[in-house]
Amino acid sequence: MKRKTIRNSITTNGLGIFSGKKTQVKISPGDEGLILRFGGKSTRIGDNWKYSGRCSSVMVNDTDIKLTEHFLAAARIWGLTDALIEINFPEFPILDGCGLKWFEMLEKGKANFLNTKVETFTPTTTLIYAKDDIFLCWKPSKELKVTILYHHLDSRIPVYYETFDLGDKNDKKTILSSKTFVFEEEIENLLEKKIINHESKKAINSVEIIGKSKPGLFIPAHKCLDLIGDMYLSGKFFSGEFLSVRGGHASNQKLLEKAFKK
Repeated sequence: MKRKTIRNSITTNGLGIFSGKKTQVKISPGDEGLILRFGGKSTRIGDNWKYSGRCSSVMVNDTDIKLTEHFLAAARIWGLTDALIEINFPEFPILDGCGLKWFEMLEKGKANFLNTKVETFTPTTTLIYAKDDIFLCWKPSKELKVTILYHHLDSRIPVYYETFDLGDKNDKKTILSSKTFVFEEEIENLLEKKIINHESKKAINSVEIIGKSKPGLFIPAHKCLDLIGDMYLSGKFFSGEFLSVRGGHASNQKLLEKAFKK
């Protein structure tokens, strides 16, 4: 497979779910990897990533650019390896709360294949991260599959054990269209702690609210989306078979640290 960028520049805008501010993102053709630019400064995705509490981020200079995971998941699923990503506010817009609109944007930009081949990363041995009841595993493979075991103490949430195969068209669609989710009673707490604000609530349709909507396949599928996006923080086109038991952004990044010995 050759490295892949877009043929035409594409632009979108929307609200940040944490800031409530309007953000614009422009994605342009590139040939130097995935480059994120903010405030006249640039960084290569893979050089400076971190956990930001309820989301993942990339640092551009000293600025924390939040909520990278949905875009990066769509980028990995679409096969984007090279692009210039310009953002005018330090938070990616929530858009539809998943990866589908990002994927559709890339489709609209159309593919342009570069002359160099992709070097796909997969670990040489199986990697494990474990802490308390959290367990993540990354097994070497040429395929990309993710198994999510999600069990929550809240009785409203069933136990999920689902495997998603990124080589399967239906699984790919399920992952891309799965929204992020929050418990209804969490919202006031998030407002009190100023993690979100009242402007953020304008983007509430981008979120599945458990208590108003019934739990469904979107729960493990969105966990899968987040894991893929977090792994692509490396900037490396990757493959493998993953198992995630109660995983989240922080533990995903711990597994990533093991892979790249950060």
